[in-house]
Amino acid sequence: MRLLLLLLLCTITCVPISEKLINIEKDYFPLIDKQSNLHKYDSLISININESTVAYCATHYEWEVISLRYMVRLDDPIGVHFNSTEYIVRKLN
Repeated sequence: MRLLLLLLLCTITCVPISEKLINIEKDYFPLIDKQSNLHKYDSLISININESTVAYCATHYEWEVISLRYMVRLDDPIGVHFNSTEYIVRKLN
């Protein structure tokens, strides 16, 4: 009787590891750099203009240096000046 109870308890509570790992998804914070490449990071990248930070990229499986630059574009064909910010991402050496 004890064996039957133990067997029943084990079948109810013991779920195979593969079933436990199904549907576990991690939330990543996407970032698109100036070359339109997608990068995904574990945490939100929050930096000021002309600063840099280092983070692990889940897309490229490597550590990367992320910089934020302010760009003034004066080469617009219709004469409109266009200001923007862009992320510059490079591989950490």
